[in-house]
Amino acid sequence: MEQALQILMRNARAEENTLLYMLHEEARFDQERFWEYVNSIVELTRLTANQPLDRELSSAISFTYSKIMEHLHWLQLDRDVYEIEQFPYVYAHQIVNLLGNVVNGFYQGIAPDEACFDEEFPNPAFTGKMAEEQPAVLQLGYYKQHTNVHALGFREEDGTYRIVLNEEESI
Repeated sequence: MEQALQILMRNARAEENTLLYMLHEEARFDQERFWEYVNSIVELTRLTANQPLDRELSSAISFTYSKIMEHLHWLQLDRDVYEIEQFPYVYAHQIVNLLGNVVNGFYQGIAPDEACFDEEFPNPAFTGKMAEEQPAVLQLGYYKQHTNVHALGFREEDGTYRIVLNEEESI
């Protein structure tokens, strides 16, 4: 329990080499730190499920969750230039859903098991591996009226973007 508590509290203080520090200070998503954070909450949930809620622990979980969601929200704003390096955009939905489920599970005293995690974005605590890194994709403001054509920008390793027009089939 001590290690899980330490990981959570270090994130709450946004100490160096934590998920919150990397999101805030480096604008970088570190998948290893993400899973370290998630698994610390899962472990704390398992260990405290039959106990009354601890206010300090609950506060740290609420605070870190809200700050992570705040950074992910900034990422989606068209008028903001905030960009998170190494953010796996293709797993954004899984990340947001997972965070909500893990935090909600803490408050309900229900720790998720292996079946609750997505195969495409695996939890290394159960599988021993992490999701493959995906190139950054930007949804650009191009849209051709009366068509299903939109522009996508892919960030290349050299920092440039490759723009592709994507035409989806009509529904």
